Amino acid sequence: MINTDMYITKGIQEHFSVPVQQVLWNIVMQREREAKKQGIKPDYLSVFHIRDTENKDEACIKLLQEEPPYSYKYRIKTKETFKKRKVYVIREDRNDIGSSYFVMLLPEEY
Repeated sequence: MINTDMYITKGIQEHFSVPVQQVLWNIVMQREREAKKQGIKPDYLSVFHIRDTENKDEACIKLLQEEPPYSYKYRIKTKETFKKRKVYVIREDRNDIGSSYFVMLLPEEY
């Protein structure tokens, strides 16, 4: 990828701190790099399930992609509470200029 732009919706801005947003972006970009090393293209849609854990200072983030199937769990240190939240990150490829952009949004904003 030559150029990657990242956008967030109002819902993400209102419900997630910048540090949590950065963690989600880092996970997406890590998956993109990992897939490229494997010679595959990751799914255009990343679905994150975020929930609180038993530990008040932690949250569990699960990333799911359908094609090719991919699932990974992460734990992060945070004081934020989530109960259960879902976040989408959509990749839009602009093949004509060799770049992509990503949009992070809540399911109800889709």
